[in-house]
Amino acid sequence: MPRDPDDTLLPVKDPGAVNIPLYAVDAGGLDVAPLPRGRVVGEAIILGERFDPAFVARIKKAPPSPAPDGAFGFVAPYGVIVLFEAGPLVRAHVLTTLAAHVVGAVDIDETEGLVLEQGPGPLTVHNGQAQVERLTLAHCDVAATALAQSVALAHREAAIVELLQTAESWATGLADGGRVVGTDRALIKSIGGTLKNRFRFLRDVELDEKPDVVWDRPDLDRLYAGLRQEYELSERHATFNRKMALLDDTARMLVELSANRRSLRLEWLIVALIAVEVFIMLSEWIKS
Repeated sequence: MPRDPDDTLLPVKDPGAVNIPLYAVDAGGLDVAPLPRGRVVGEAIILGERFDPAFVARIKKAPPSPAPDGAFGFVAPYGVIVLFEAGPLVRAHVLTTLAAHVVGAVDIDETEGLVLEQGPGPLTVHNGQAQVERLTLAHCDVAATALAQSVALAHREAAIVELLQTAESWATGLADGGRVVGTDRALIKSIGGTLKNRFRFLRDVELDEKPDVVWDRPDLDRLYAGLRQEYELSERHATFNRKMALLDDTARMLVELSANRRSLRLEWLIVALIAVEVFIMLSEWIKS
């Protein structure tokens, strides 16, 4: 039987509450018993830049609960919800309800799916499907972590495209007109945006580190490694970092060029003032 809503990992019960169990990704302490069903379908959806920290903290502090036999989900603090076995109506209700806990809402344009099933034989991960020997909530947690990371990375990859287009317009202005297009404030703001994206991504998504739940669990470690390869997380992360470094270097170079331009203008102004002063002195000398 599905758990009573009072047993879900949300703090209150009201008509607007999420009525499925919610867990925090990579929080540990999950039920190690096999799931009632041997096959679950998961979908990761990005809702915003992040969830309200107080909301995530309440989920993490909730007591462990048994494996559900209906829909359930995992919340990633960086604005991603991973739903398992959620039909269209449940999905729509959960997304609408969670919107109240989202900071920096975005259009839902990035999703990632996975079929996770229990079966005989070795672990396999291929073409959006993963087979494990024993399907538990811990396996769903690992899958949710990889799915959430992939969706969060895809969202930031799209943001990088916009920043690269801006950088291209700067380079075009420099190549065609020999001058920097845009104000110093705009350039500095771009540098700040680039740094903010990089720091926020490194802080929240933690693609350089393994999830805590896979330590001392070789089976979960192998599953996470297979999912990282399936979604090309390492390669995409490396590409993301290279693009961020390029944007950072470009913006800094343009700021330096802009500063040199201001310095040159100041030098010409000083030369002009000296010339005016010499002209005045000569005029007075001729008159005398």
